[in-house]
Amino acid sequence: MNRLTRALPIAMLAVALAGCVAGGLSPEGDEDKASADLPRSAVVQLFNWPFRAIGDEACELRRMGFSHVHVSPPTLSNPATDWWGRYQPADYRDIDGPLGDEGDFQYMTSRAEACGITIIADVVLNHMANFGLGEGDLFYPPGCDRSAALNSGGNSCLFAPQHFHNEECIADYDNQCAVMYGRICGGPGDRGLPDLATGFCEPGGFLDIESRNYDPYVLQIAKEYLSRLQDLGVRAFRFDAAKHMHPAFLYDLLTDPAISARTDFIYGEIIANRVSDASLENYRHIPELDFMDFPLTRSLIDAFGFGGDLGSLEKIAGTDRALDGLSSVSFVTNHDVWGNDGGLGYRFGSYQDELLAHMFVLGRNEGLAYVYSEFDDGPSRAYRSPGQDYVKFHRRSEVQGMLAFRTRMFGESTLPKWKDNVHLAFARGRRGFVAINKGSDEWFLGEVSTDLSDGRYIDTLSGNSFDVVGGRVQGSVPSRWGVMLVPAGECDTGNCRL
Repeated sequence: MNRLTRALPIAMLAVALAGCVAGGLSPEGDEDKASADLPRSAVVQLFNWPFRAIGDEACELRRMGFSHVHVSPPTLSNPATDWWGRYQPADYRDIDGPLGDEGDFQYMTSRAEACGITIIADVVLNHMANFGLGEGDLFYPPGCDRSAALNSGGNSCLFAPQHFHNEECIADYDNQCAVMYGRICGGPGDRGLPDLATGFCEPGGFLDIESRNYDPYVLQIAKEYLSRLQDLGVRAFRFDAAKHMHPAFLYDLLTDPAISARTDFIYGEIIANRVSDASLENYRHIPELDFMDFPLTRSLIDAFGFGGDLGSLEKIAGTDRALDGLSSVSFVTNHDVWGNDGGLGYRFGSYQDELLAHMFVLGRNEGLAYVYSEFDDGPSRAYRSPGQDYVKFHRRSEVQGMLAFRTRMFGESTLPKWKDNVHLAFARGRRGFVAINKGSDEWFLGEVSTDLSDGRYIDTLSGNSFDVVGGRVQGSVPSRWGVMLVPAGECDTGNCRL
């Protein structure tokens, strides 16, 4: 487990909020003083958002209940304006691209710090951009001075051909050796992304963390890049394409004292349907690294889909179908799902199912909850009509209601109360209650023993009030919807957002 505390210290947040208000960064008249000091514990991915726009959004994000913002890769990259260009680095020494330059990036990190928000930088260390170069022309950035010493300033090259694996597309993604030394290719005729020498397979394919079977120069450049981002105010990282790098490479990178001393949180992207899948299991012994919980997302798709069993989600954390809460970044969807044809197999059948799944992810205590939200030109628009896409999804009232519940219930245990094929209910200690109904009929909650104290509660999704008598909620959940109840004294009827 890494050193993330899942929320910034309360005192720090209070000071941060005061700084935002004093500096004119927070919307006037919209701050709930009663909730100002509640610890925040959720990530929002502002995918392909310009850095200045993120900076301008920072205090509002903190008010909503977010603690971290995942931003797109900032380094100089493929000049294509499409989002995938940001995931093809050209030079780690330069912060510049369609989302902003170094000044824009530092503006964002400074505003985020003032508002009590931690920036998570997406980093791509496995490969470089493919500009149609042959193996003998693998000098980066393109056009660099090949006569100068590597990384010596000016127009010097950062990488040369000896720092890359041989040109070969990954043909079998179940072969871990091939995944580590092969190129990620897009299809027939595509020569793929030049793969940096971040590790080679040992005989038999055993991924031994004690083996330093990678190019030390490539590791040094990676350290310099992370240190540069830290100098600019970054305190957390997401590692793209983590399974394409050797575990020892990541371990040595993340445990370097110069990096770890200034890092609060690190997680990696490893796509796997089950926790026991080799592609994920081989990396779980890196204590500094958490993971995007793709096994949980697969389980959510199965459970919320037509004919799925919602009850299968009860006590799922720590099984083969979901990571334990300490290492899980729990999410419903992300940019890879919408930016790739077929969604890599992780796209839900309907927007309504996705909303219900968000209630589960944001309603429970386990895992660091993660919300995906695109800028105006987001890729989900190609598949969904307006209002059911993910453009500025984090601003929608139902999402803010879920965040308001999560923030108020911080630290309260998840206690299962009901499960069947179409219904799921759990309490958060004795203060909060979540009921999700994916069925086509209204669900009367009087049959569920909640263990809540008697009294009045407010649904953070609708603002409606519910009475609890004898530990049972006097009311119903509409079809294909849910309720998230908090004590009435903690928010106003009709408006329970933070």
